Amino acid sequence: MSVVGFDSLLNQAWNMIMERSSGSIAILGDGGTGKTTLMRLLYNKLLATKKFETVIWVTVSSNLTIEKIQDDISRSMKLFDAKWVRKSAGEKSKLIRSELAAKKSVLLCLDDVWDKLVLSGVGHDEARGNWGSNCTLIFTTRSRKIAESARRVLFIDELLMEDALRLFRRKVGEEWIESDRRISDMARILVRKCEGLPIILCTVGRAMARRRTYENWICAFDEIERNDRELGLLEQEHHNVNMLDMIREFCLFLVIKSQMFKHARLIEPTDSEKLETVGWISPMGSFIRNLGNVVPEILFTFLLNHNPFVMIRGEFSEFMDALTVLDLSNSGVEEVPLEISRLISLQYLNLSHTWIEQLPIELRMLKNLRCLSLEHDDQLRVIPKQILYGLSSSLRVLKMFRCGYSVEEVRDNILSATKMDVDPLLCLKHLQVLSITITCASALDKLYNNPKLLSCIQSLSLEVFWDSKSLNISRLASMNSLLTLEIRQAENLREFSLEHSLQERNFRRLEEVTIEKCSSLEELTWIITIPNLRTLRIKSCEQLKEVIDTTQYGEIWKRLGEEVQPIFAKLEILVLESLPELKSIYWQTLCFPCLKRMEIMECSQLKRLPLDSNSAKRDEVIIEAEEDWWKDVTLKDAAAKAAFLPCFKPLLV
Repeated sequence: MSVVGFDSLLNQAWNMIMERSSGSIAILGDGGTGKTTLMRLLYNKLLATKKFETVIWVTVSSNLTIEKIQDDISRSMKLFDAKWVRKSAGEKSKLIRSELAAKKSVLLCLDDVWDKLVLSGVGHDEARGNWGSNCTLIFTTRSRKIAESARRVLFIDELLMEDALRLFRRKVGEEWIESDRRISDMARILVRKCEGLPIILCTVGRAMARRRTYENWICAFDEIERNDRELGLLEQEHHNVNMLDMIREFCLFLVIKSQMFKHARLIEPTDSEKLETVGWISPMGSFIRNLGNVVPEILFTFLLNHNPFVMIRGEFSEFMDALTVLDLSNSGVEEVPLEISRLISLQYLNLSHTWIEQLPIELRMLKNLRCLSLEHDDQLRVIPKQILYGLSSSLRVLKMFRCGYSVEEVRDNILSATKMDVDPLLCLKHLQVLSITITCASALDKLYNNPKLLSCIQSLSLEVFWDSKSLNISRLASMNSLLTLEIRQAENLREFSLEHSLQERNFRRLEEVTIEKCSSLEELTWIITIPNLRTLRIKSCEQLKEVIDTTQYGEIWKRLGEEVQPIFAKLEILVLESLPELKSIYWQTLCFPCLKRMEIMECSQLKRLPLDSNSAKRDEVIIEAEEDWWKDVTLKDAAAKAAFLPCFKPLLV
């Protein structure tokens, strides 16, 4: 069996083992470089060739006790019985050594050794570097100090670019990468992001194999890019400690966040003995309704997203103090138990898209928490400010986009519709990523006065704003990390104002804008100041007459001049829904060079689209609308209407 990038290493390791004088061999490398893969290849080859009378494999990891490892070896050697259980660790070590010495030839493979005591606990003589002439030990480790206790050391580095690309292409499938040069180019970019680590290359490669078109690759890649900063923060925090565990989690985040595996699941565990030491469990998509006793003794990652369970019992957290990642997103959970404070190692907590109404103040005890996600928790009404004060030294990522608000006054609550308190955000010393919902002008003003906080905002939802008839939209341009903007349910908002200084701090990164249920707005001309706008959704704005107004456009042009980019130059998706007064998108035809989809629904007064025969790339565009509306709508001329006819798809109402 040939494994990309491992042939030479496999030969080196094989030669070392065949030199029986080697005694002990360490495979040294950082997490994810393929140490376990290499040793598994050796193990399988040695079993097949029968070069050793006895070949034993034991997975060690950082949390197994020496006695547990000794027990695993004893089971392989058929020593495990009632007498064995009563022996001390020292007695077990001597017995293992003597039994192995009696064998003609023995190879012991220990995977993921974190402590020298593990080696002495299985009878290894560090002074001599072996057990004896008939015994060979081979182990993987990330510790150079531990590796030095072996007679021979084989170092594994990251794969070179060409080897990494070959491995990735093999996992994706050569035929799909070769089918489109653009996919081939994007594959190279993804391979660079994997930094030569086989575990990530294989995981991402297998996931991307499900993506069969360039458009699918673009969607996945954009989502990875969007979450890359958040994931990088978690990885950087553990560059030298538990690196492989974090890489595994990185892979899981990468896959889950980009929705590469939409239906992946593990069956609900039933054999608790098999779960005593599990690195991660992912029963996502399964139907678990009561989470209590079905947890292992040692767990690092628990992914329970897309589960319709409705209750988490307090004892869920009793034996999970090693847990670092907990994902409860898109589940039916309604309440977070007070006992969550026991999860003292927790670093990533995802409660987005749940039915939670209030966060317990006990969350403030999670002093290692670096990422907290509460996005799209529409029922959430109360976040005690003490939680953020308690997390002030640890939190790096806070996601509160579309997280709900309270119309009632609750003491020490951040989420007040009219008196939203953003002061606790100012105490987050190390915050780097923020998505947030703001419900009043006073809270937005406080954000404007804190440049560091502004620079962290990636997604912003402005909702309610009952006390505002006008919004100075140019002040949002100072949020230089802003990717997504929503303005919703601002019934009194009538206009957007712009400052003369806008050209100095344009919306360079903003890509997605949604305007919804703002019934007093009549035009949205300010959106022409967004040069990289890719998605525009306008819904349920009853008084909106024009998307871009002629007069307002002229005013903006006078202010910005050459700074004004071609209209909708990068727009890919345009959604217009429930706009009964809308008569015009733009008064002239537009190029729409990147347009992929246009959805128009319940816009009865919109009689013309700004398209001609040369607009967009018609073979890549879908126009979805009501059939009766499409029959009556006009384009620049009849030829243009005929040219776009194949793009039309009747909207199923």
